[in-house]
Amino acid sequence: MNRFNRYADRLDVSLLKPLFTERGERRVYGRGESFLTAGSAPRFVAFVESGVFRYTCLDGRGNEHVVGYAFPDEYVCDYRSFICGTAAVVDIRAVAESVSYLLPCTELERYWESGIEGQRLGRRVAEELFAITYDRLLDFYCKTPEEHYLNLIDRYPGLVDVIPLKELASFIGVTPETVSHIRRKLSSKRKS
Repeated sequence: MNRFNRYADRLDVSLLKPLFTERGERRVYGRGESFLTAGSAPRFVAFVESGVFRYTCLDGRGNEHVVGYAFPDEYVCDYRSFICGTAAVVDIRAVAESVSYLLPCTELERYWESGIEGQRLGRRVAEELFAITYDRLLDFYCKTPEEHYLNLIDRYPGLVDVIPLKELASFIGVTPETVSHIRRKLSSKRKS
């Protein structure tokens, strides 16, 4: 099955898992517990062993928008802030009890610089995250909400069992009523 974050399908990040599990600190997060708060400096990158983390961002009116998730066997970090050395622009919180391995950002940077393989992997991770961001930007301009929803459900069929309707709507940039309408429309198509 495809993973939620496509980098995990398209990159061989198997070299990173032992780095996190052997050098990182195992940490259990309770539901709603913060991994990173907007405005703070990212200190850790984490490998998610179990659970789910949600990325949110506030708009100028103070409305919260879901902008990403990290699921088991994926990594959690505000990567932009990590590579730019700036304050985080997102809040990252555990959706449910979640277990992860925290690795200090400095350790990951050391690994990227440890040799040609580390540098190559670090470059590929950055390229893949750029491609994902670019794809989402194009999708935002070129796809309908229904196409967004269908692509998301095709890529990660179990998502509707894990993520509430309101969050799913926020993630694809529509209202919960729009997602309900899309679901009803798709359900009636299946019945006919």
